[in-house]
Amino acid sequence: MKLEEKNGKNGKMHLSVRQVQVLQGVGRGESSKETAVRMKISVRTVEDYRERCMRTLGAHKSSQAYAIAVDCGLLKPKKEGKPKIKDTRRLRP
Repeated sequence: MKLEEKNGKNGKMHLSVRQVQVLQGVGRGESSKETAVRMKISVRTVEDYRERCMRTLGAHKSSQAYAIAVDCGLLKPKKEGKPKIKDTRRLRP
C-alpha cells in the first residue's frame, strides 16, 4: 500500500499536536525520559506517541518517522548549528 493511499481521501497525513511535539524531540535527539519531562507526561505516553507516529508514517524507527515527517512538510527540519555538549563535570559550591 502506498503512503498516499494510507493517508485518507485527500492524501494528507494527520498527526496530533502531541505527536508532532514528540517527533520534534526525536529530531533534537532527546530520550523518551527527556521528552516526557519537557512535555510533563509519562515516559510510556511518549513511547505510545512515537509508536503511533511510526505507524501513521509507515516508519520502522523513530528517526525514520522524523525524516518522513520533514519530507512531507509536517515538521520543519532541524536548524544546523553547534551541537549541544552536556557538561558532565560536577560544579563545586
